[in-house]
Amino acid sequence: MASESRRRDDEVSQMVAMSDERRMTGGAALEAILEGLRSSGLNPVVVADLSADGEIVVVAVTLGQRRGWALLSERERAVAELARKGLINRQIATRLGITTHTVNYHLRRIYQKLGIGSRVELAAFTGPE
Repeated sequence: MASESRRRDDEVSQMVAMSDERRMTGGAALEAILEGLRSSGLNPVVVADLSADGEIVVVAVTLGQRRGWALLSERERAVAELARKGLINRQIATRLGITTHTVNYHLRRIYQKLGIGSRVELAAFTGPE
């Protein structure tokens, strides 16, 4: 996960450098950077565009949902689908032939990978239909 974050940081730095090299200014630089972030599967959230001063502020960059769901292992997807259907940990464990402790572990990893914090958010998360 840390190496993925470092790779994305490198990609963002390269995009910013490319906009500097091309001497892009204002809206063109902003659009180039945002497009690069989006094409990497990220969702940039811009709070302020200070391009008139030569600066762009991107407050948050998050994984897109399709990309986030793809980060789950096959077992995590199985656990997530059953949890989304409202099954409790014991029921999920029985269906998958694993312990409730393992279900809890998988759910913690799922929440971390998807950037969510609860079963309610998991149920609302748009996964593969």
